[in-house]
Amino acid sequence: MQELSKELECFLEQSGMKPSALARAIGASASLISQIKSASYKGDVALWSKKIRDFIANHKDKQNEKPKKEQLFRSRDFSMATFVMSEAVNEKEIALIFGEAGTGKTTIINEFIKTRPQSILIEATCHTSVGVMLDELLNALKIEANSNNASKLKAIARFLKTNGKILIVDEAEYLPLKALEDLRRIADFARVPLILVGTEILYKNLMGKNKELKQFYSRICG
Repeated sequence: MQELSKELECFLEQSGMKPSALARAIGASASLISQIKSASYKGDVALWSKKIRDFIANHKDKQNEKPKKEQLFRSRDFSMATFVMSEAVNEKEIALIFGEAGTGKTTIINEFIKTRPQSILIEATCHTSVGVMLDELLNALKIEANSNNASKLKAIARFLKTNGKILIVDEAEYLPLKALEDLRRIADFARVPLILVGTEILYKNLMGKNKELKQFYSRICG
C-alpha cells in the first residue's frame, strides 16, 4: 500500500490531475482515492492498485506517443457507431459511443466529422470543469457571454437553436456530473444532436452513483 500511495501521489503531482478527476476516470469515489493516497485504505487493494496503475500507464503512453497516420479499418464497430451517430443527428437526440481505450473511437469521430462540417468537437481532459467546458463551447462557436456559467449555458443554447450544429464530446468520461447535465440541458433547449464518446466509465457515469442522471441516461439512443 505504501508503494502504491507514493506512486499515486507522484503521478498526481506530475500530471496536475485532481484526485476527483482520477476517481471519475476509473469509476472510484474521491474518498477511496484519498484513502489510497494516505495509505489508509482497507478494501480491495489489489483491484484498485491494478486500476490505478493501468490508468497511470495509459496516461503516460498518451503523453509520450508520437502523432501517426491512422489506417481506417471499416469494421462492424465502425459501421454501427456511424449508424448510431447518424440516427442521433437525424432525430436530434443523444448518442453514446463507448469502448476500451485504443479501440479507434477518435478515428471514427474524425471520419464522421469529415462529411459534417457543422460538427462542433470538444475534447474533455482531467482538468475539464463545467466552466472550462462551457468556455470551450463558446470559443468553438465564436460567441461571447457573461462570466457566470448560467449565462454561458443560455448563450450557447440560444445560438445553437438557430444554427443546426452537432455537438460531439470526446473523452467524455472526464466530465463531472454537472457538466453532463448541462450538456443535456443545452441539447434539450436547442434541439441539437449530442454525441458523447468515451470509455465504459462514461457509460457508468451517465447513471450517476445516486441515479442523478437517470433522466439523461433514459434519453440515449445508442
